Amino acid sequence: MAIIANEIKDFGEQKRKILTLDITNLDEVHKDKLRGAICYFNGDKNNINVRVKVGEEFKPCGQMYLTEDILNFFKSLIGAENVTVLGTGAKNSNLD
Repeated sequence: MAIIANEIKDFGEQKRKILTLDITNLDEVHKDKLRGAICYFNGDKNNINVRVKVGEEFKPCGQMYLTEDILNFFKSLIGAENVTVLGTGAKNSNLD
């Protein structure tokens, strides 16, 4: 058996997507709701790394399962300006 490649491409650097949640200006009520939401959407089908931004510091907080609907939920919870998605195929807050 032989496998013939029509084209050879360099895959380049493979980056994982990262959901960044800026909590710098959030009050404790919103931070508590955000903690609960992150835990709720954590599961066995995780597809994105999550980190929080406090001032200029980024802190990793695990992984979660993210869809467009879930992303919109986070935007409504803490404000769209505080939610960004970075990485392969991501266009500043939109999923692939």
